[in-house]
Amino acid sequence: MTDIDSIKEKYERGELDSIKNQLLHFICLHYNDFTSFIEKEKSIWGKPVELFTSLRLFILDRKTIDFKSEMLSQVDEINREIEAKGCGCDPAMAKTIKADWLRLHAASWRAHRILEIIYVLNRNRAYFLEVLDNPSRHHSV
Repeated sequence: MTDIDSIKEKYERGELDSIKNQLLHFICLHYNDFTSFIEKEKSIWGKPVELFTSLRLFILDRKTIDFKSEMLSQVDEINREIEAKGCGCDPAMAKTIKADWLRLHAASWRAHRILEIIYVLNRNRAYFLEVLDNPSRHHSV
């Protein structure tokens, strides 16, 4: 099963619903930064970039939409690894597992998370274009 297949299944089961809410909050909270980003991209490319493409680029540029939630999720993954190895009571071993997890899995975890975010964004294109059209109507920040 590919990453996309796995993400699609998670989406269909509703396991990525929180990402849609996080995206809504992110867009509304960072709308002014996003409009500045659009202007920057326009000057780089010498022409306007399609709005939805600009949103994807903005998210990729920021690398996160909800830092706290993503950090907590990584901590959960690390704790599951510690529990799976039966080292929860040995602080030195737990520390080693944490360091190993960060070295071995953090980058791929981040990449997978961004893929989930972009997947949810793409699946809800019309909704998020509507949000971009009138962000204050969708969320008070």
